[in-house]
Amino acid sequence: MPLDIEIKAQEEKVIIKLPVKFDMNVADNFRDAICKLPGYILNYELDMGNTEYMDAAALGSLMLLKHEKSNARKIEMINCNAEIYHLLMLMDYDRMFDIISNGSELQGKDNTVHVA
Repeated sequence: MPLDIEIKAQEEKVIIKLPVKFDMNVADNFRDAICKLPGYILNYELDMGNTEYMDAAALGSLMLLKHEKSNARKIEMINCNAEIYHLLMLMDYDRMFDIISNGSELQGKDNTVHVA
């Protein structure tokens, strides 16, 4: 599945819009795209506004992003829904990334996190 990737050279920023299911089928494309991005990019924004599901391959891909782009100034995950937000917090990804929820993480949720 192709990813929606926008590179803003003026801002040294790349925006990656992730699909509804960020799973092993998307993870391969994500890893390939990350490795091909220009070295001058210093800011990364992962738009997770559509993402409703992540599996272990997706989490591993995020770790690869952090490793491959260790010179990055900022890596943000934005628009995370409640379930994705809690999963990332549970896995301590907030220590490696700036994670911004869509504001629904505490709105009547039972704090159950489903991990594939």
